[in-house]
Amino acid sequence: MMKGKTRYITTTAVFLALAVAFQSLRLILPASSIFGLINVQQLVIGCLVNLTIFLSAWLVGFWSAAALSVLTPFIAFFQGAVPIVPMIAAIAIGNLTLSLFAYLLRDKRVISLIIASVAKFSVLFALVTYVVIPVFVSAPAIKTVLSAGFSWPQLITGLGGGILATAIFPPLKNSLQKR
Repeated sequence: MMKGKTRYITTTAVFLALAVAFQSLRLILPASSIFGLINVQQLVIGCLVNLTIFLSAWLVGFWSAAALSVLTPFIAFFQGAVPIVPMIAAIAIGNLTLSLFAYLLRDKRVISLIIASVAKFSVLFALVTYVVIPVFVSAPAIKTVLSAGFSWPQLITGLGGGILATAIFPPLKNSLQKR
C-alpha cells in the first residue's frame, strides 16, 4: 500500500481521472454487439474501468479502489449507461466486492483477478436478479437489458480488466516506487 497522504490522494485522483476518461469512450465507441453476444462499449469500457479498480487496489489500497468503485457507477448513470437509479448501488456493491478481493489477495495477482472477478459477477448478478429487477423494474424491456448486461458480461469485463492490470502492474509499480 502506498504511503504518504499527498501521494495517496494524487494517485487515487489519477486513477479516477483515467476511469472517467475511459467511461467517456461511450461518445466514440459503437453501441453494437460482437456476434450478438456482448456490447462493444460494455466490453471495452468495463475492462478499462475494472483495470483502474484493480490497479488502485494493488498499488494504492482498498480505500482508493473503493472510491473508484462508488464513483464510477454515478458517472455511468449520468452518461446514460445505467438505466435506473437503484442500479448505481448494485454496481457500486459489485465494484466494492471486486476492490475488496483484489486488495486482500494483492500479493497473488492472478488468483486475485480470478476470485475478485468471480465475486463481483456473483454479487452483481444476485443483486440485479433478486433485488433490483423484482423490486424496481416492471418494464419487460428494462428487465431484459439488465439481465443481459449484468450477468456473464460482468465476469468477462472483470477478468479482462484484471488481465490488463496484471500486464501493466510491474512497470507501473516500479515507476511509482522510484518517485
